[in-house]
Amino acid sequence: ATYTYPDQAFGINAQQFVVARSTGGKPVVGVAPMAFYDPRHWYKSDPAVYEAYVAKMARFVSWLIDTNHDVAFFHTQVNGDDAVIPDILRNLHENGMTAQAMLCRELPVANYRQAIAAISQTDFVVASRFHAILFSYLLKKPVVGISYHQKVNDMMKTFGQGEFVVPIESFDSETLQGTFRRLE
Repeated sequence: ATYTYPDQAFGINAQQFVVARSTGGKPVVGVAPMAFYDPRHWYKSDPAVYEAYVAKMARFVSWLIDTNHDVAFFHTQVNGDDAVIPDILRNLHENGMTAQAMLCRELPVANYRQAIAAISQTDFVVASRFHAILFSYLLKKPVVGISYHQKVNDMMKTFGQGEFVVPIESFDSETLQGTFRRLE
């Protein structure tokens, strides 16, 4: 049997944590990577799968910058997903995309309030974690879900956004780009 339980985060008044951002300029895309198969943090360790994920995310971030978007990294899991951001930046540098890496910024997150504040500073979000996606919806931010679990698929479908989900196990950066373009 499958059981569904409510999440307390649905009851958060996200508006109280909103941080004002300047209007105008390039659209800001919040990117929240996760430690998918990261040997340091994932319950299953596979360095090759993790590095492939990091490379795909780096190519996507490079494409965002090349298509006139600002990139703001954030995370919703402290002591895990925060370690992925430097790995993506390292991949950009190692693959000749230093200029793109220099244009990225990281928004500080130590708790859910700061995660919501970070998301409030974006125009779009690309994320995997349930709460990153949920907080985006609470703030009415369009989101592409890189799904690692059925609960992400279910939530995206519940919000009528099932067409904006890609599976973490098999997505490529081109598919992610196309999904993002449809969202935009």
